[in-house]
Amino acid sequence: MADKPPDLSQTPWNIMKIFIEATEKEEQGREQFIKDGLKGPPDGRLFFPDEPVRLQGISSRPEFNGVVGKVGKGGLDAEGRLLVRLPGGSGADGAGGKGQKVRVHPSRIEPILGSAANTSLLCRIRDTRFATPGGSRWP
Repeated sequence: MADKPPDLSQTPWNIMKIFIEATEKEEQGREQFIKDGLKGPPDGRLFFPDEPVRLQGISSRPEFNGVVGKVGKGGLDAEGRLLVRLPGGSGADGAGGKGQKVRVHPSRIEPILGSAANTSLLCRIRDTRFATPGGSRWP
């Protein structure tokens, strides 16, 4: 019988390469989990006044898709929508000056978060805001 060739998949270089690929895959999965989990709180009460947000998936007014605004004060209205203040433009069409206010369903709002640290901090604030002194006063 002939000897089997050595298993080269177990060399130190291959083990290191497998470890690097697994680590990268884990990082991508973690980033995707964070991104998917924060596409918008299911409950509109979890948005803070003045929290920066991006509008998305609006079919009745597609020109608002991708526009960045801030959540207004007052929380949810009777129809379950949030007030979002959009910035005023300064274009040639004369649409400058004061911004526009629109009522948007929370599922059409995407929080704007800069980094994983901001994401983590905002999640912690959202989870514990009723445990903080005065936190129950927030809409």
